[in-house]
Amino acid sequence: MTAHALQTVRRSLSPQALRVIGVTALAWDVRPINPAPVLAHSW
Repeated sequence: MTAHALQTVRRSLSPQALRVIGVTALAWDVRPINPAPVLAHSW
């Protein structure tokens, strides 16, 4: 994704959604795991 696309996505999402996406991306970076528990914990 380009930087412009990321900015557009960021503007269209709520801060809470961004946090969930960030936590999930971080978890996937560290170790590929099932994202469901990560998402449940974030909410």
